Amino acid sequence: MTAPGGRRVGRPPGQAKTGGRKAGTPNRSTLALFEKLARLGCDPDKELVRIVNDSKTELAVRVNIYALFFRYIHSVPKPAVEADMEKVIDDSPMTMDQVVQWSQYVIDHYGPKAPKPDQPTEEVNDKSEEPTETNEETAEDS
Repeated sequence: MTAPGGRRVGRPPGQAKTGGRKAGTPNRSTLALFEKLARLGCDPDKELVRIVNDSKTELAVRVNIYALFFRYIHSVPKPAVEADMEKVIDDSPMTMDQVVQWSQYVIDHYGPKAPKPDQPTEEVNDKSEEPTETNEETAEDS
C-alpha cells in the first residue's frame, strides 16, 4: 500500500505477521453460534443428512444439500492456463431438463447409493464396430 507522495505504509514485504487470531481460531460471532447450537442440541450436518435420506424430500432440495457438501468434500479444479487457448464459456442459462439431468448425474455419482471408489464402473465405448469406407477399400485392394 502506498500513501500520497509514494511512501510505503504498513508492514514491509516479507515481514512475519504479528498479533491477531491464530489460524483456525473462530471469531467471536462464529464461536457464539457454535455454542448456541450446542446448547440447543442442534447439529446442522446431521439434520441435512437426515433430510437428504428422507424419500419424501424433493429432488431439488436434495441436490441443493449435496451441492453444499460437495464443495467441502471435493477440490475445485484449477483452470487451464495457456496463452494460445481461448476461453470458451457458455453463459447461457440451463433449461429445466438440463438442470434435472445434471442433478440426477450428481445424485447417481455422489449420492448415498453411488458406487464406492473401489467398485468398477461400466465404461461406454463410443467407437462404432462398423467398417469405414477406407477399411472396405483397403480390404478390396488386397
